[in-house]
Amino acid sequence: MMLILILLLPVFSSLLLIFMQRLAWVKFLSFGLSFLELLLVSYQLLAFQSLNLSAFPFQFSTHFNWLPQYGIELYFGLDGISAVMILITALVMPFIILFGNDDVLNKSGRFHSFLHLTQAALMGVFLSLNVIVFYIFWEITLIPIFISMLVWGEENKEAITLKFFIYTFLGSLSLLFAFLFVYFQTPLPHSFNFEAFLNADLTSSAQSWLFWFLFVGFAIKIPLFPFHSWQPQTYTIAPGQITMILSAVLMKMGVYGMLRWLLPIVPLGVAQWNTVVIVLSLIGMVYASVMALQQKNLKTMVAWSSVAHGGLIGAAIFAISVQSVQGVIFQSFAHAIIISGLFAVVIIIEKRTGTSMIKNLGGIRLTAPVFAGFFLILVLGSIGLPLTNGFVAEFLMILGLYGLNPCLAFFGGFSMILGAIYMLYNYQKVCLGNNTNTIDFKEIGTTEMILFALLSFIIILTGVLPGLILNLSQISVEELFSNFYSLTN
Repeated sequence: MMLILILLLPVFSSLLLIFMQRLAWVKFLSFGLSFLELLLVSYQLLAFQSLNLSAFPFQFSTHFNWLPQYGIELYFGLDGISAVMILITALVMPFIILFGNDDVLNKSGRFHSFLHLTQAALMGVFLSLNVIVFYIFWEITLIPIFISMLVWGEENKEAITLKFFIYTFLGSLSLLFAFLFVYFQTPLPHSFNFEAFLNADLTSSAQSWLFWFLFVGFAIKIPLFPFHSWQPQTYTIAPGQITMILSAVLMKMGVYGMLRWLLPIVPLGVAQWNTVVIVLSLIGMVYASVMALQQKNLKTMVAWSSVAHGGLIGAAIFAISVQSVQGVIFQSFAHAIIISGLFAVVIIIEKRTGTSMIKNLGGIRLTAPVFAGFFLILVLGSIGLPLTNGFVAEFLMILGLYGLNPCLAFFGGFSMILGAIYMLYNYQKVCLGNNTNTIDFKEIGTTEMILFALLSFIIILTGVLPGLILNLSQISVEELFSNFYSLTN
């Protein structure tokens, strides 16, 4: 029943907060509720770790009949892959709430209600083992994001939100078609449950074309090349906290969908098309890195860096090895922490200078050395410096690519070089040198120092002790590939 509490608490929080408007303490109530969710998730994961783990059946599984005649039930469970994902979702939300520095949004119960509704839907995505319930939660995540962008977004928000909607809507239709097709191939009586989908009677030719319907639906969310063009603009115009959710957690929905549904359901399709996807992902990674280097807006540069990381994640998923997918899961955690911190840096700079244009910045180190120091730790984590969690993730992903093809690993490693170039170059532009525009830039306050210190601690702790995360997912990933290899060999 703990999984149900994890799902219901953010729903309750959303309903409570929506009726609170223009109250100074809304932000702190929202934080308290999000911290309580983190405690629930932490308790559940401690119990999960104490078990003699196996990926199947799922741990703490819960069933409630909904529409049994159609094979639809409220079916939730936890394995190592979903454990890491709910940890990410619970861990970043308190940071996202406290880093908010917009006076209007901090007092808006409606805005904070949307944050918690998004968290509830994300928990549903990561815990659902009935594909229709999974799909419903998948769609619910978009509702508060769309509304927040339209109400509180920046210039040209209507056109960019429409573009975001079109991309995600087409991706959702692609998934729905694929899910319905597989449903009718499941053993009688047909069911939308995960186990029934594993036993669906799919020929190799069906898996070949079905692969692309599933892939497109999930690739749009990460996003992978060539389905990425919605992301940089969306990240730029969205309110800072919404951008943090989009980059830290929502993109992980696509990663999770590929690992939970794509690889197990159409293994023959994956084996047929994986090289094509890896090449596309690496092209997108290099392209995004070049675009990041050319950006003049700090927020847009960070957005393109996220696209670049997504490209390496996509390539590593389809390297089809335990090492590479462990790297993907670890990178999902590391990226969530680092990108949350980077966008928090952008939020603070925009609030204190009124701009995120790089040419108008510089010299921040002179007036805010602590802030510049934390910014540097985030940059070093992003480029994969040893002893940071970014290094562990990229090493495992590149190791997996090397096992498939050393040339692919070379291009994967090339991403680390490109990342170092655009991140360090822009850090230099923003924090070093002199600029009269930032001469009055104040040092961050105590709350912000604590938040950045915690993020930095997590980056280094999980970089030095990666087993804290890798051990959660190891058995589940091994079981995933044991089944995969048995179906493709």
